[in-house]
Amino acid sequence: MGSHRVALSTGFASPVKGPSRAVLVRSSAVLGIGLVLLGLFVVAVLRVANPTSSLIATGLIGVVPLAFLGTPFLLGYGLAKKLRWLSVTSLVLVMLFGYWASADLRFGAGQGDKPEQAIRLTTANLAISNPDPAQAVVELIAASPDLILLQELTPEAWSRIENLAELAEYPYRQVNAQGNPDGTAIVSRQPFLDEGTLHLGVTPATWVELTIGQQRVRLINVHMAAPLSPKLIERGGTQYMALATVVEGTSLPLVIIGDFNATVQHRRLQDLMDLDLADAHQQAGRWFGATWGQPRLALFPAMLRIDHVLMTEKIEAVHSWTEPLSGSDHRMLVVDLTVPSG
Repeated sequence: MGSHRVALSTGFASPVKGPSRAVLVRSSAVLGIGLVLLGLFVVAVLRVANPTSSLIATGLIGVVPLAFLGTPFLLGYGLAKKLRWLSVTSLVLVMLFGYWASADLRFGAGQGDKPEQAIRLTTANLAISNPDPAQAVVELIAASPDLILLQELTPEAWSRIENLAELAEYPYRQVNAQGNPDGTAIVSRQPFLDEGTLHLGVTPATWVELTIGQQRVRLINVHMAAPLSPKLIERGGTQYMALATVVEGTSLPLVIIGDFNATVQHRRLQDLMDLDLADAHQQAGRWFGATWGQPRLALFPAMLRIDHVLMTEKIEAVHSWTEPLSGSDHRMLVVDLTVPSG
């Protein structure tokens, strides 16, 4: 008698297998890349529109140099995986952000010895929360400047700074310390020909006049409002308009120095520079010259260039570089300026 196999039904259906782990990982990666691309395209669109009133848009425009640094990785991944859609879109973004970021990328002299007829200045936002502003000023003095310009200077910070032994070589001082981030100061080895405080809307800005070479020059120390709220964006707009009026009404060669809270991608700074103002980093800096983002954010390098030295056409920058600064989220900016003869 032959044997027979009888299939028994248990009444339970066979389990349905879900997608494999590899498929889930691949899908997640594609979704992540897609979201990154979407974000980069949003930044690109905002950069073209370049609004001045939107809080989110104003902040995103500032990350254009960082977006440029990220796009080559997407392009490389797309080429390695032979993903045409990713390769094409990444290439477009690389070209766009590369073009925009080229405004910061420079191959100038950077750091160097000060020429004989030049004047060296150091400028820094001390940070109102700096636990040791005196140490920060000592670091500024270590660059051997002729002038030191400070932003976010409070009366308490100045009381800890003004009697520093290292600052004794800087007897000429125009100080307007404030109990808020608007405080500024200019201290100098050489005497001022004139000095004072002007008002950019409701914000004070210290200024002095002195000689560079044989030329009388006016220097203005500014701290523009950070675009952190609609009210501050409006305040910054008032400051920039007032500063433009000062530029247009000043007959002397002019240098505007300080924390502009704007990269060169921002329209308000672009409009100001369109008044025949040159940027020291663009003339004499090296690489991207970022000034904000460290050491308080210690896991990252400095990210954005928001501190600037702007000059009218009779003044030239010979060197421009940055150095770390204790207790602040800004780096110090060191610049050598000269007035060419003839």
